[in-house]
Parts: sequence; structure tokens; C-alpha cells
Amino acid sequence: KLANSNTIVVGFPTSVGNIQGERNVILYPNPNTGRFTINLGGITKAGSVRVEIVNAVGQQVYSSETTITRGNIDIAMPEVANGVYMLKLKDGGAVTNLRFTISR
Repeated sequence: KLANSNTIVVGFPTSVGNIQGERNVILYPNPNTGRFTINLGGITKAGSVRVEIVNAVGQQVYSSETTITRGNIDIAMPEVANGVYMLKLKDGGAVTNLRFTISR
């Protein structure tokens, strides 16, 4: 005897478009392979910012104090698994969070 049931379709995005965070901070390309650029928009002064990246379960996978060069930060992460990550950018007292995808 066969039983029938309703079908449920679940959509799950496989990528995230270019992300623009608070203060016009943009991360590109997205998705990326672990190498990407953060354009700091309104933050054009020379100096340094703290970059922290966590995976989907909250484990920190990257952390550095990075120097701002012409309003951009170039990141080359170590080998990490494909997935969605959260970048936290700390500039003085301001914090910007950006979500991005790694797909190798």
C-alpha cells in the first residue's frame, strides 16, 4: 500500500551577491576563493583596522591587524572549506559586519 504526501520545496541560495555593509564598505568578489578585496568607502585615512572572519558555526578562521592602502584591504585567507562566512571589520570604535561566500 502506497501513501502520498504533500511536497515541500525548500530554496537555498548557493551564493551571495556583492555585499555592501554599513558605512559603504563593500566586499568583492562574492562568492570568492578566499582571496578578496574590501573597499572601505568613506574610510580613506591611512591606518590599520582589525579583520576577523568566522565560519557558520562561529569559529574564528582568520584574524589580522591590516593596513589600509588607498581605501582598500586585500585579503588572502588560508585554505578553508566552502561555505558562508562573516567578516567583522573593527575601525576604532566602529564595527562593520559583512557576510560572504567561499566557493573554490
